Amino acid sequence: MENFFNHLKRFLRICRVKDWLHYLGYVLLGCAISKNFNIFYFIVSSFMLAYAYSINEYYDKKMKKKYFLLPLLLSIFSLLFLFSLNLFSLVLSIFFLTIFTFYSWPKIWLEGKPIISTLTN
Repeated sequence: MENFFNHLKRFLRICRVKDWLHYLGYVLLGCAISKNFNIFYFIVSSFMLAYAYSINEYYDKKMKKKYFLLPLLLSIFSLLFLFSLNLFSLVLSIFFLTIFTFYSWPKIWLEGKPIISTLTN
């Protein structure tokens, strides 16, 4: 059991949960403005943020294990199979996943382009 918690702790550190937790406030603000609160938005947003931060860690630290695959699969699974989103939300979610893949992927690496990096953040 201790081994499980060590892996979980490492996974949460790689996903940098403490660095993105405050971004869920934007989800709360959007729900308040649209008067459409749904816990699902927090779940999907958490998976997508975990993916964005973990893929960035993977490429920045040249890691061997692809921890970013779990949040990516959870994001895609929850978007497509568990819940029905409107088309706009689905397109926006896919756009987010694509932008953050390009942000960290060394072949495109938007993170290294000053103005584009600021816009994507």
